[in-house]
Amino acid sequence: VSPDDKDSSRNVLVLVQGGLGLPDRDFYLNADAKFSQWRDAYRSHIAAVLALAGDSPAVAKAKAEEIFALELALARASRERAALRDPYANYHLMTQDDLRVLAPGFAWSRFFDALRIPRSTPVNVRQPEFFQAFAALARDVDLSTWRAYLRWQLLREASPVLPRAFEDEHDRFYNATLKGTKSPAPRFRRVLDVISGRVGAEPMGHAAGQLFVATAFAPAAKAKAREAVDDIKVALAERIDTLEWMSDATKAQARIKLAAMDIKVGYQDPPRDYSALRVDSQSYAGNWLRANRFEMSRTLAKLRRPVDRGEWFMAAHIVNAYYNTTRNEIVFPAGILQPPFFDADADAAINYGGIGMVIGHEITHGFDDYGRQYDAEGNLRDWWQADDARRYSERAASIEKQYGSYVAVDDIKLNGKLTLGENIADIGGLKLAFLAFQKAAVRHPSQSIDGLTPEQRFFVSFAQVWRIKVRDEHERMLAVSDPHSPPRWRVTGSLSHQPAFAAAFGCKAGDGMLRGEESQAEVW
Repeated sequence: VSPDDKDSSRNVLVLVQGGLGLPDRDFYLNADAKFSQWRDAYRSHIAAVLALAGDSPAVAKAKAEEIFALELALARASRERAALRDPYANYHLMTQDDLRVLAPGFAWSRFFDALRIPRSTPVNVRQPEFFQAFAALARDVDLSTWRAYLRWQLLREASPVLPRAFEDEHDRFYNATLKGTKSPAPRFRRVLDVISGRVGAEPMGHAAGQLFVATAFAPAAKAKAREAVDDIKVALAERIDTLEWMSDATKAQARIKLAAMDIKVGYQDPPRDYSALRVDSQSYAGNWLRANRFEMSRTLAKLRRPVDRGEWFMAAHIVNAYYNTTRNEIVFPAGILQPPFFDADADAAINYGGIGMVIGHEITHGFDDYGRQYDAEGNLRDWWQADDARRYSERAASIEKQYGSYVAVDDIKLNGKLTLGENIADIGGLKLAFLAFQKAAVRHPSQSIDGLTPEQRFFVSFAQVWRIKVRDEHERMLAVSDPHSPPRWRVTGSLSHQPAFAAAFGCKAGDGMLRGEESQAEVW
């Protein structure tokens, strides 16, 4: 359930391709030897879990082959991840009667009735061809195979809360095999992942966030971060005025969208209400089931209400941030307002290079290749002059080409199209953060420290927040499924478009970090 892309004031039911146990369709279809090994390991993993659930080894192996064949058919019907970045191509609002005509073979009426969804509720079928294929599979594939598949999907999702043998097998495949980890995460981390998930989207995520805010978040951090957000919004407004490639008409619309952009910092207020959820200290799996039922009920209830623009989709303890297109909002949870991204006691060079770049990045998402297609109210609407849209696309194409030439690991290159939005946001966000830093430095002058000027420390701070070591297995997996470039390319790729970086460190022609002016992307 989410806002209608073309009428962001109302919620609609959304159907999105899915149903796969591997991270992405390419894991089923890529002919690379490593992906073939992962597919073999996945079939073995399915069989191992089914055996733990009581099947004989022979039955488990046979069922695993059936399940994998069904998932393979779903993968073949799925769009590439990069194709999901076209909002118009993924918007198909229809009635439930239209859906039944589009995709016969599945009992849509019984399905919606079981969920108590009124027959009048419209449905946005984002990938119609996927659901046509799904409905045909529902009609043609033997019922015993579907039962095995659904049983497997439940076991796969529940493995982290089932007896230790299930959890160990789950970790062996999804972490050791796919990501190359050498040992399981500590118990507290595994439990937190179940409660919260990586972005706090699991049913109890906001409860964990409330605990974090109560014990670890200082009000001063919220005020100082909000000051940085305001500075960077001003920087973009001024930057829009200087863009030579954009017409006055499109600039006016861009300013309207920027002015309307909502800012959320710290935590959801009022907090999410969990009073209707029963938690039993004696039943870990039972709590998980009840929490998921609670979340399903909460989500479906949105269909009876207007869009709640106060709702957060990341919990407060998460070290991340996001831009929401249909709400035209930027959200910075309390979790990211701490070192190395932010320190209330640090000077402007450190904070604007860290959290400032993140703020600029999220604001720029409102104007990246995807976000630019939504207006100030969060509606999917073309507000661009045709010539401006063409010039934007030309500039974006140069960024796509640049990042598509980078190597993630071994012979795997980045997908420049998949990562385009994040790369535009990185380049633009860093530029905006530096412009805002220059003004903040006038209000709060900084000194050279350890031989580094304030400008140099700004860029060092930016680089430091992306310090990370990733195993090759995980890097390879992310290269085909993650819309973000690997951290080293987020840093070097963005810096190569920053004249201020070249000036701060005295880069000269021929230096590896310096791109010629003719190849620097002037988007935002």
